[in-house]
Amino acid sequence: NADDEFTQVQVLNDIAKTWEENLEKPAEALNTYGRIFKIQPADTDTQNQIARLASKTLAIDTWADLYASVLEEDKLDDYSDKRVVMLTLAHLYAERLGKSEKAEELCNKMLEEEPEELDAYDVLEWIYARDSNFEKLLDLWTRKNEIVQDTDEKLALCLRMATIQEEILHDELAAIKTYQSIL
Repeated sequence: NADDEFTQVQVLNDIAKTWEENLEKPAEALNTYGRIFKIQPADTDTQNQIARLASKTLAIDTWADLYASVLEEDKLDDYSDKRVVMLTLAHLYAERLGKSEKAEELCNKMLEEEPEELDAYDVLEWIYARDSNFEKLLDLWTRKNEIVQDTDEKLALCLRMATIQEEILHDELAAIKTYQSIL
């Protein structure tokens, strides 16, 4: 029942605020906001509270577990809401938890659902560049180059590809082909 859910969320919000403000127990507040998130995963206020408290308490793994469970339970009907949770989780995995494989898996899943999801490309680019995985980076840029519309962005991608091919991989023929594709 929507009324019961609304009442439950209101009560949980009050409890979370009490944990944090009156009892000075941010970890308990985070757990309570986690309960709210499982009821209303698309609520941006709750997502912001979780992000803030997880960062404050260094409970990034709790944050990631909450988001992963909501995705696993398929609780988000709207793709734009699901997208926000997936991207946040991918960033958490890649940048804060050192779980690049999980981030990569999540981004690839996003790209299967929405091949033009540029933010997923950006997360993958960050991972591959950080890990010096140039083969995957070149493949990613090739795929991204096929979907971007902006001529300047296409040019920048080709120049980055050619630079890596020439200066890092010492594959002059591939670099020449990439430079030729610009023309």
